[in-house]
Amino acid sequence: MEKYKAGQLLEFNVYGFKLTGKYLSMITKNVIKIEVIYDETEATETGCTANVAESFLIDTNLKSLFVSYKISKFLKERGFSEKTSAWWNYNGEVLFMKDKPHTDNSNLTPAPTHQQVTNWFLKEHKIWITVDFMKRTSLFESGFFVHLRGTGKDLNQDNFITINDSDKGGYKVFSTPEEAFEKAFENILA
Repeated sequence: MEKYKAGQLLEFNVYGFKLTGKYLSMITKNVIKIEVIYDETEATETGCTANVAESFLIDTNLKSLFVSYKISKFLKERGFSEKTSAWWNYNGEVLFMKDKPHTDNSNLTPAPTHQQVTNWFLKEHKIWITVDFMKRTSLFESGFFVHLRGTGKDLNQDNFITINDSDKGGYKVFSTPEEAFEKAFENILA
């Protein structure tokens, strides 16, 4: 049984260059044959076939695990230098490299996971971020909300800050945990 369906669109990151194509077949256990639709390297013509190592395949389902390009840029400017398995290129596209964690490259911006950033804020700034879900009555929306705890950024160990929604009163809620983490990071970095 094949992992991919005939004609399925696949996106690859080949040494920092984007390559997109329709799946044709598996050549070997780790090499995929595609019909090229887009090649940023201009090494192949559109419509030609190419054999690409499966390790260059981008898993688009994983993108939500990484902080946004905007937050990544803020973090890089403020000294974030942890190893990451992904980074943003100059076009604002996330690149994944499974076997080569990224630590420092002036042309790329590290794309850490939300958990990496949460841990970094705790280690470097003594701020712990939690995201919880709240089921509300019909007067207010249900959703995810953020607590910031710690001893940094106007916090002390006995209290916490909740990102508030001043228009409606009470907690600001977000539709996804990722959206809530992004807002928390943005709030701290501002």
